[in-house]
Amino acid sequence: MSLSLTTIQPIFAVNQFDETYLPSINRQTFEKVDSTSLFDKKFKSAFATQNHLHIIIGIDSGLLANYVMASTRAQDSHFIFIEMPEVLALLNCELDEQAKPYINIVTIEQFQELIHNEKYALYINQNRYDVHLSTACSNNHHEGYLTIRQALELTLENLRYELAQSSHLSDFMNTRLLNAADNRLPAKFLKQRFNGETAIILAGGPSLDEHLDWIKAHRQQLIVIAVSRISKRLGQIGITPDIIVCIDPYQNCYTVSAEMRQFAQHSILVNAYHVSPLVLGQWSGKSLYLGNRYEKELLPELKNNVMDEQDNLIVDGPTVTNSALLLAINMGFKQILFSGLDMCHSKQGFSHAKGSLEQAVGPNLGNIYRNLETYKGEMAEAPVYLYEACMNVQARIAQHPDIDFINLNINAAKVEGVKYQAMDSIKLCSKLDINVTEYLHHLVDSGYQLDHCAMLNEALTNTNKQLSQIVSIEQWAQQAFELAGQIQNLSETDPKRQKKLNQIEKLERKINRNKSFKHYIHSFGFRYFLPFLTTKDKQNWQQQDNDKRTKIYYEAYLKTCQQLTKLHRQSCQRIAQRLLELDPNTQLPQLIEQWQQDQQYLRFEYWLNWHQRERTSLSETEQLLLNELEQKADVLQQQRSETLTQRWHSENESLKVLGKLMHLVNHKNINGLKLLSQQLRHAVIQFPELNRLAYLSQSYMYQCLGDKQQALTCLQELATDQFTEPEYKLLVVLALDTGNLDIALNALQQLIQYSEQYTTQYAHLLKLAGQYQLSINTYLDYLDKHPTDTLTWLTLANLMLELKQLDTADYCFKKVLELDPNNVMANKYLTLCTQ
Repeated sequence: MSLSLTTIQPIFAVNQFDETYLPSINRQTFEKVDSTSLFDKKFKSAFATQNHLHIIIGIDSGLLANYVMASTRAQDSHFIFIEMPEVLALLNCELDEQAKPYINIVTIEQFQELIHNEKYALYINQNRYDVHLSTACSNNHHEGYLTIRQALELTLENLRYELAQSSHLSDFMNTRLLNAADNRLPAKFLKQRFNGETAIILAGGPSLDEHLDWIKAHRQQLIVIAVSRISKRLGQIGITPDIIVCIDPYQNCYTVSAEMRQFAQHSILVNAYHVSPLVLGQWSGKSLYLGNRYEKELLPELKNNVMDEQDNLIVDGPTVTNSALLLAINMGFKQILFSGLDMCHSKQGFSHAKGSLEQAVGPNLGNIYRNLETYKGEMAEAPVYLYEACMNVQARIAQHPDIDFINLNINAAKVEGVKYQAMDSIKLCSKLDINVTEYLHHLVDSGYQLDHCAMLNEALTNTNKQLSQIVSIEQWAQQAFELAGQIQNLSETDPKRQKKLNQIEKLERKINRNKSFKHYIHSFGFRYFLPFLTTKDKQNWQQQDNDKRTKIYYEAYLKTCQQLTKLHRQSCQRIAQRLLELDPNTQLPQLIEQWQQDQQYLRFEYWLNWHQRERTSLSETEQLLLNELEQKADVLQQQRSETLTQRWHSENESLKVLGKLMHLVNHKNINGLKLLSQQLRHAVIQFPELNRLAYLSQSYMYQCLGDKQQALTCLQELATDQFTEPEYKLLVVLALDTGNLDIALNALQQLIQYSEQYTTQYAHLLKLAGQYQLSINTYLDYLDKHPTDTLTWLTLANLMLELKQLDTADYCFKKVLELDPNNVMANKYLTLCTQ
């Protein structure tokens, strides 16, 4: 990757403070103010944070790295400088021995490896880090820094995404336990049963709407595999899918997929073992699960169990479409079509098809995304999970060159191995002489002939086995936790201390006896064990730190086991409930309490289906009970939908959209600015409050294109009552770039109403306009309120020198020395005056 678009001249300059720097990257930054004064104001407070990782883009010709080495290091703080290789080649960046343990100076490629170091990754995971910009980077003196910033943000985003997967692992383990009662048949029943046929995967992207009529016309020639969240839209258009795929473990999964109920008697649900229990527990039709029903390493005796063999189809991520694709591949289809598999947002910023909550509440404008190329050759935005999904699809498809993969959407993200083809030119494959939909149901029906009661009893036995082991570990952890608390109050020489430490060691050996359960508990309780890991340097550890970490460690074990114990008991209770449901003698009121406790209010539909009973055959009292359950389900669904809508709206708040806009500007991402401007113009119809940002983004776009006058004209078209701080700031820049000093002065006067920080800039502009006395008065008014601002005193002193008002300049420099006796610039001036 090229980090520089222009050549860095190997020419050094020395300023009046005897500091050497590269003008190619620092320009005139250090000509009037010494680096220490500048860095103190910019970084001193931030670098004083203890137990923190500081990632800094640029070393400011080595001056910033020297500043950090010369400063007193905050305890357990670490610094990683990222610099262009061309700069490092010109500078001697050798660190002294004392600095090497806590300072790294690397290229972006080296950083991408270094950050995976366990210590640094822990800083990221515990959110103990900040990204800082050197003066060269923040002033955009070289475009190579923009490339580093973009690469750094993507690297950190990927790392946070990876760490999030670990922290959310307990969610998948949690739902596996609760679904032990309902994961009935493995999806392996469908393996290689549809060789030579055509399947179409219907994903949730906006392009789905473009193909629905064609799909409906060719319905009889296709096996339709749909993701659950588009069920509402399919119902509206009159398409019944053969298979519905659902994998997410969170409640929102049911919120966006509730309409799948309408297909329960005609479609097969293929769900991940960890799908939300609200989805699986309220599905009244036939279902197959992906993955394993149990944690295999905890129950090795099940290795050869016919229902849970290792060859079951697995869950593939990160999106439900990835699992749908793997399912279709394993079913043996010769031709697999994609509709709604966009892997990117539409040009208007929409992420989902019509009929979805996301489409209803508007485009997603506030997040910063990656750019992917479409089949049409244009660029489109994709969040990290879609980018990862795209890469996963590409890798999966590469393993199956014998299958013909076709995307029906020319505006979808291009995936190697998947070709775009217009709908009308597609020839559908078909070899089976029977109706493929009927054949699918025949395969699943054969599995449903197995003894369901026996499966539930097996699940109950296995869950109780796991519970017994965890209860034992919980008891040992409780004892170790209590001993760890007692040790904290004992001195190192107290003989009781060693005795208690020996007791803890014995308990630790018991806990570690079963390595499978140890790994299981550590994985499930990741967030509890995280505080046990420390970024503190070992030489700073004290005995009290070790005692505290020991207590944290066993507290994590205790909390995790307590949670697992509760979940296992809930699972056992749910399995016992399912056995009651199968008993024809069980009365409805006996079942309703559990359904309400689980918030599975519509579970009664499964119960009716199992016993082949019509709702009208129930007593009047029973029918009233079911009506109450339906009402509760409707109320809860409405509440969840409103919560999801509010969260989606938060992604489009003006402040967040502005943040994205400034990110694109800082990166000079012209394609991104064009796309955001287009999206905002479209969104203003639905969200008038975004109007000012539509003008602002367009003005920035013209600025980045180099058309400063058009940028100014565009911004001036915005009504002044809609101007806020960002609009006035840009107006100042554009006015100065186009020689409109009066416009810039008026805009700065408005900016002072937002913050006094603009006062010094206003004073400087008055100087440029030749209004010297007004400039001086403005500086003095500011210093009257902020008398400790050494940088402004220095600026005023320089102005006095230019105006030959030496007495006032002398006064200003002496004020600087009162505040900072070691200030290089002030000392040098007074020395020259003395000479």
